[in-house]
Amino acid sequence: MPLSTTFVKNTDVAEFDSSNRDSKLTEKSINSVTLLGRITNPVKRGTNDHPVVVFSLATNSQYSYSNGEVNQKTEWHRICLFKPQLMENSLKYAAKGQRVLVQGRLIYGEIKDNEGVIRQTSSIVADDIIYFK
Repeated sequence: MPLSTTFVKNTDVAEFDSSNRDSKLTEKSINSVTLLGRITNPVKRGTNDHPVVVFSLATNSQYSYSNGEVNQKTEWHRICLFKPQLMENSLKYAAKGQRVLVQGRLIYGEIKDNEGVIRQTSSIVADDIIYFK
């Protein structure tokens, strides 16, 4: 099935004044991620003042070549939990290999590795998690 793209003309966008600070505060945007996959064991990190629980979530996609060969690719996503109830529940109920649905938002950052090289990072900050048995 061919994909189609629809462009919608919105006169409100055309009249948006980006130099007006108040209009920037009311502008809406979306940063939403939903992932369903299997996880690694959650690990508590951070400090007492700023705790975080982190785990990885694997998602799979399948694709086939023209010769009929089918392959599967696994993507690993770093999930960060900052909400106290999410952290507590993940440490109590989540286990390696468990299937979960994570809803959250994408964030980017930088870390300095052991050699002093700055590396780009991306993580999903979870807003909600559903644990499957």
